[in-house]
Parts: sequence; structure tokens; C-alpha cells
Amino acid sequence: MLFWKRVDALLKLRKISRKELALACDFDVSNIGKGIVHENEPKVSTAFKIACFLGVPLKELICEKENAENFDYSVFQKYADTIRCLEMLPPDVREPILEMIKSQSRVKESE
Repeated sequence: MLFWKRVDALLKLRKISRKELALACDFDVSNIGKGIVHENEPKVSTAFKIACFLGVPLKELICEKENAENFDYSVFQKYADTIRCLEMLPPDVREPILEMIKSQSRVKESE
């Protein structure tokens, strides 16, 4: 998998250290190097935190595209602050909001 390689490339592009990312997303900094070597992926919750911190859609980190530098962040960047705020809400407040968003996206997909 390319998850950690993509994350590492984005960190370099944005001049963010691995340590800053690890502290912000609550995981051990060595996980990045181990992930690159072993080609594994983090837990979904950690991957989501990383995507939010970097301001990219999670699918951009986990999809099969080979070139991490060619991400199209524009749409996600527009909502990155909103997503960060949503992540900071207590679960009992956040979950109903997420359910509402999911139900709306299912409605749009079925149209």
C-alpha cells in the first residue's frame, strides 16, 4: 500500500515534520517509517485524523493512484476547517451530524 508514502510526500510538500503529524494525530512517529517499510496502513480512525490534519480527502491517501504529488485537493480544502471543527465535537454531538450527512449523500447517489 502507498498510504504512508503519500502521507510522507504531503508532509514534505507542506514542510510539516513527521513528529508534528504524529503529535497532532496521536500516534507514534515511528509508525510512518514502519508503515513505509512494511507497506501497511493505519487504523481507519488514525487515517481519518491524518487526512483531516493534512486537509485532504481520505480517499486520496488510500486510493490506488501512484503519484502522491498529483492529488486534487481543491474541493476538500474548501471544507477542511469545517471537518477539523467537526472532529473536535464530542461524539454525542458529532455522530448525529455525520449520520445526517451520510443520509444526504445516499439520497444524492440514488438520484
